[in-house]
Amino acid sequence: MSKRSKHTTKTFLGRLNYQQSIVNLNTEATVDEQPDFNSTTRVGPETSEPKSKKKRQIPIGIKIRDFLSSNWVGWVVLVVGGVLAFLLFDAKAELTIIHNSIEQQNKQIDRLYTEVDNINTKQDENANRLQDDIDNVDNMNDLQDILLTEIRSKLENLEKSLLNIQNAP
Repeated sequence: MSKRSKHTTKTFLGRLNYQQSIVNLNTEATVDEQPDFNSTTRVGPETSEPKSKKKRQIPIGIKIRDFLSSNWVGWVVLVVGGVLAFLLFDAKAELTIIHNSIEQQNKQIDRLYTEVDNINTKQDENANRLQDDIDNVDNMNDLQDILLTEIRSKLENLEKSLLNIQNAP
């Protein structure tokens, strides 16, 4: 005999206790009484209406199944519309996030262009200052060359004068 056919607890001791309790019960045998089918006086099908006017309660599962089976087109349209609305709002949110990201990147690019322009302007100013300094140094070198030439010629004149003085009797 399989375990599924026994109507007792799952444990062995539980089954044993149950079987012993059934044996110890003071019960009488059931009397087999047959109903009297010949006592009816009516002949034919039953045509009487039920006396209760209360509607029989229908299980909720059957109500839902009947409702969905009679309105399935509307439900399919509603579900598809809901999915499309969700996808639309989700896509709109994603596009908004992407748009904000692009705007931030454009602002960063503009800021970098401004910084590059500032650096280029400073480099141009520094290059101009450097060129001015080089020009000033060149001018000073030219002036120094002129002064050196002048001093050399004076020195030569002095040397000649000195030689003339020394050679003079």
